[in-house]
Amino acid sequence: MKRRIEVILETDRFLYFRGGASRPAVWCERCESDLRMVPPEAAALVCRQNTRAIYRGVEAGRVHFTETSEGSLLVCLDSVRAARGE
Repeated sequence: MKRRIEVILETDRFLYFRGGASRPAVWCERCESDLRMVPPEAAALVCRQNTRAIYRGVEAGRVHFTETSEGSLLVCLDSVRAARGE
């Protein structure tokens, strides 16, 4: 008599951004709303793209962005998703 063993795995994926909870919403002039804007590296993780694709979208004007007073780039996740066709 043969025995059959069935294994079922369930996984969840959580992304945590350090300092994200304390970062206030930023006004996106092109979306005309307050949004959570994130660094390009975080947008690449969330949208499953490489960072270079995010920068190409910024350079082409498809991805909305702003720069902080410290000179850091923040991108609008909604525009990244729209540029990707999600």
